[in-house]
Amino acid sequence: VLLTSGSREARALAKREPVNVVLCDMHLLQEDAVDVLLALDRVDRTLASRTVFMSGEPTSSRLLALAEGNPDRMISKPFDPRTAVAKLLAARDGQLPMLERVEDAPTPPSIGALEPVWSFEAPTEEITFDE
Repeated sequence: VLLTSGSREARALAKREPVNVVLCDMHLLQEDAVDVLLALDRVDRTLASRTVFMSGEPTSSRLLALAEGNPDRMISKPFDPRTAVAKLLAARDGQLPMLERVEDAPTPPSIGALEPVWSFEAPTEEITFDE
């Protein structure tokens, strides 16, 4: 398991490492899950089909469109670890319905386009676990 803190780091990682499955929080510091999907799609068009999302509640129209169009790919917080692992394995193995695209959903102004007052750079960490 490799952790990243946003779409730029995820995209760079996907260029360097083979990616089996993606677990993406709907809400990131300066982006959202749609930003991550679009960035990963530029690297490997098949990554979207191996993506699962986690969230409490969608907070924008495009996140709501993503959640409502892809209920089989959603893990609601708080979640049961067994359910999360089952969905991740199903995504990895291509057993989830096709991802519904959200390009037509209204895009709010991106907070990522603003100059940050502070910076948060979480290091990429490698975590291993037994299946």
